[in-house]
Amino acid sequence: MALSKGFISSVEAPEETHIRVVLDNTIKERIKNNREILKHIITSLDFLGKQGIAIRGHRENLSHEGNRGNFIELLMLLKEYDPALATHIASSSKTSYLSPDIQNQIINIIGSEVIRPALIQEVVDSKYFSVLCDEATSSKKEYMSMVLRFIDKTNDIREEFVGFIPVVRTSGQMLAETILSTLDSFKLDIANCRGQGYDGASAMSSSRCGVQGLIRERNDKAVYFHCASHCLNLVIVRSCKDISLQTTLKKLSEVNI
Repeated sequence: MALSKGFISSVEAPEETHIRVVLDNTIKERIKNNREILKHIITSLDFLGKQGIAIRGHRENLSHEGNRGNFIELLMLLKEYDPALATHIASSSKTSYLSPDIQNQIINIIGSEVIRPALIQEVVDSKYFSVLCDEATSSKKEYMSMVLRFIDKTNDIREEFVGFIPVVRTSGQMLAETILSTLDSFKLDIANCRGQGYDGASAMSSSRCGVQGLIRERNDKAVYFHCASHCLNLVIVRSCKDISLQTTLKKLSEVNI
């Protein structure tokens, strides 16, 4: 009976029962389902990032019975309300889209394609800005962290991190060129820079061959300031080495108030 119905359908509506059409519809349905799964994954990472919550767990294996980290546990909660996500997690083998590598790729895409362009546009709209940079060394590469300081449209002072910029060398010339090329890639005019904040190392602070001096050759309105946080850190380190201060702090800690 089923075969006869199938035969009649193939004759009466061949455009709906042709194997190519059936396969095409199956592929479309799979694409739609995968997009819904990916939407859950992206929104979960976005939520954890906005709330400043750690993503990873010590063991993220789906078969692990203990705590698998905030990201996996959040998806395990969401699957209770979404049958498609529950099916995906239950049937996941190699293609789960839940691995740390996929998490990093999604985070990088969100940062470089969504968050950073929005921040840069805010800086462009405010016109004037300052640059704050410092060295950030990993186990294998040298990076320069970059923060932009500006006043937004609500007159609030903002300091926004825009990325770790890889550098080949840490000479003043190389770092200055890296800053200028990065600002240029952001479509930010160095002529609108009104401040520079770095540490006190000669490669950064020297008025002759340091970053601040080389950038001021391009824009003398970009005034250099020794980073206040770095100054505070130097003061604290120096103070902690002072014997009289150590003794005073010890005595104060012993006093019951």
